[in-house]
Amino acid sequence: PFDGTRTFHRGLDISGTGYGSPIYAARSGYISSIGYRSDMGYYIDITHKDSMNEQSDLKTIYMHMSDFAEGMVDGTYVEKGRTGRSFRLSSSWIAGN
Repeated sequence: PFDGTRTFHRGLDISGTGYGSPIYAARSGYISSIGYRSDMGYYIDITHKDSMNEQSDLKTIYMHMSDFAEGMVDGTYVEKGRTGRSFRLSSSWIAGN
């Protein structure tokens, strides 16, 4: 929460090294949703599968980002840990700023 209280949630919070730090996909997959929500800020939701037709329940959601890398839209395939601007998801943002 942004009010300073501690509340359980099912997510894992991983801090970047500072504002503007690059964020890379933890595992390959397709962007299933990308945008802005008041509770998540700028976010990217990745479904981890090898093809658009494959079924998968494994997802990663990256939230509270400062921006999106160029070319990141629904359906974009991203590779795990791939370096280079075309595979960077976004830049980090310090929650609460």
